[in-house]
Amino acid sequence: MKYTVEITPEKMVKKFIDDNGKEYINTWIAKGPGHIGTLEKAMDDQMDDANKFSEELLQAIYDEDLGDIWREVRNSRIKEGLHGNIDN
Repeated sequence: MKYTVEITPEKMVKKFIDDNGKEYINTWIAKGPGHIGTLEKAMDDQMDDANKFSEELLQAIYDEDLGDIWREVRNSRIKEGLHGNIDN
């Protein structure tokens, strides 16, 4: 899994890629002075629709808590037996 955030003066792009390579993208754009909008539905809603992510990960993404997102991504790898135990 991978979560990236790209920020430029014109836009902010948040991208989550699951272990199967599926991308969940949320693009925020400047629509004028003081106005912003998104091009896609909320990322946590996209992931919730896929119905394969933990509630903790969805909540961390909704709250944009990068530490929590990283911990939940690491924890999901542990559950799959891909890495040793990782402390919080």
